[in-house]
Amino acid sequence: MAANSTVVKATASIDIKRADALALPVDRKTSGQADGEGTGNTTVFPATIKDLEIGGHAFGDVETLAADMGTLSKTYGRTVDAVLGYSFLKDKVVLIDYPASTVTVFSGAKEAETFVRQCKKHYGTPLHSFADEQIPVIPDFHLGDAKVPITLDTGSNRGIALYQAALNVKGVRSALKVTGKAQGAGARGTFTSDTATLNVPVGLGPFQLPAGETVVIMSTKGSTDSRMANIGNMTFAAMKVKLLLDYPAKQVSFYGDCAP
Repeated sequence: MAANSTVVKATASIDIKRADALALPVDRKTSGQADGEGTGNTTVFPATIKDLEIGGHAFGDVETLAADMGTLSKTYGRTVDAVLGYSFLKDKVVLIDYPASTVTVFSGAKEAETFVRQCKKHYGTPLHSFADEQIPVIPDFHLGDAKVPITLDTGSNRGIALYQAALNVKGVRSALKVTGKAQGAGARGTFTSDTATLNVPVGLGPFQLPAGETVVIMSTKGSTDSRMANIGNMTFAAMKVKLLLDYPAKQVSFYGDCAP
């Protein structure tokens, strides 16, 4: 990473004050600018989370980026010390159970199968990204009668964020009713966007939500070839799904209507 000129894509990150308090190694001789949502600039430094442990399970060292995460914490309404992104997940099998509000990291896919075996609904697609980004892309998300590519963003506490390219999809612009403004925060600081009601059904596979979802309209252009929207945790929670991310097998699966 070249000093002070590199644009850094999403990975694990840690608040630089927390890293210093824990005496974690931070390379302040090398820096870059975070890439993501927001209108400002956020300087990041290579760092390492040493001996990461979750729920009594040791995961060893995790390569990360250290940055000021104060703005992100204010947006969430609570302190955010770190974000475990792709550099942590890339060799893991992870289940996010939205109805139960739990996250489980498995040793392998077979162990995860026991948690979804009784589910009656399923949608699966290859886990892939575009260009040099690591965020998963779903190629056929429904916006009304249209199928569009979207990014699956488990790091977002929003629901549906429409990019400008989505407004040109047949039936979408006319289905939007702007209701106000909302402020958010991303890797590059804060931003303001329009909020709206989307009066067409949305979803993927057998997991559909009726017309009337609240969305935000981003200034990001988007693309018909890569992504036209970003879908966050509020939407998956509303769908009541279990989301299984199998990074070694490069597969993403949604499960629903699961027996206790």
